[in-house]
Amino acid sequence: MLQQNPQNAKMVLALAEIHFHQADYEASLRNFRRLSNLYSADQGRQLEKHAQILEREGIFSATQFYQAIAEFYPSSHLKRSAQVKLAQLYKKAKRWKEAIAVLRQISPSDSSTQVLLGKIYLDGLHNLDIAEGIFQQLSSQQLFPNLRQQVNLLIAECYILRGRSTAAQSILGPLVKKPGDFQLPAQKLIGDSYFFKAEFDKAVSHYKKVLEISVSDPSSNDALDLIALIQSNGDFNKLPLKSYVGAVAANRRGEIGAAIQICQGVIQEFSNSFIVDDAWWLIAQIQERQKAYTKAIETLQNIIKVSQSLIVPEAQAKIADLYLLKNEPELAIQNYTSLVADYPDSVMANYARQQIDLLGKNQPVVE
Repeated sequence: MLQQNPQNAKMVLALAEIHFHQADYEASLRNFRRLSNLYSADQGRQLEKHAQILEREGIFSATQFYQAIAEFYPSSHLKRSAQVKLAQLYKKAKRWKEAIAVLRQISPSDSSTQVLLGKIYLDGLHNLDIAEGIFQQLSSQQLFPNLRQQVNLLIAECYILRGRSTAAQSILGPLVKKPGDFQLPAQKLIGDSYFFKAEFDKAVSHYKKVLEISVSDPSSNDALDLIALIQSNGDFNKLPLKSYVGAVAANRRGEIGAAIQICQGVIQEFSNSFIVDDAWWLIAQIQERQKAYTKAIETLQNIIKVSQSLIVPEAQAKIADLYLLKNEPELAIQNYTSLVADYPDSVMANYARQQIDLLGKNQPVVE
């Protein structure tokens, strides 16, 4: 019937949807491309609808549909939002270079996307110099008040990582005094300014102020984690904790060699300290970022060898995730299955069950 009606846009759309629901996304996209030639007035709305369905279901092929909007409808009003969504999905999947490439396609005068670009350099690639350069350049421009406050927070975070806590606090102080969206993250960053100076009592005091503002915010969760880290690592007069914090700061600055060296020093000098698991974990995170997945697995196995470690289930789940990154799904399933068997009541066991189910469906998932 399609051959009899080659210009029938409704028929082409129907075929695209049939292939979509059969999970044949390549065939679906081929028909959406035909649709763009037959009915340009759509402007990518159908593609956006299907991209959102995939995104809600956690299927990474959503990226192909967002990319198609920009490709098939280059003058569409939906192009920018599709590119931002695409970059966010790449960021979530830790595919930093792809995210940056997409954002570079958007005008550099688009301040909000420049903020996202800076965040990727700061939190993803740990390139503090480029990130701070982007934020400082934005701060010299005319910005909407909310965006300016966001940029100020990010500049303060860069200052903290450079050890410029006084400069950071001068930015954060006024934000903490104003109730609103930025009060809580500013309060948390003040805590960080003391945390990275190893002034742990002051850090805990400010983290507790975060919890007084809210207990259901990402900053609140971070504050709780850091309070727990400080309060559970008081052994050896907090010397291992101080060294570990130095490693965390070095890692955030992109000084990965120094970070690994500090962690190894903690492990060797304070082999019985509580912080050793965290040191191993940080090394594994760095190795994962370098795509040294086999080394990261070997590093995490050091945690599993210590059976009384509280984070063994988390380490085992991470090892399974790393096997997925190595494209070894059988070993991933084996590790997820072992996790469920060994720690059936663990929160990570629920995660492992979900991963086993997704792998059984043979669908690439949004990480």
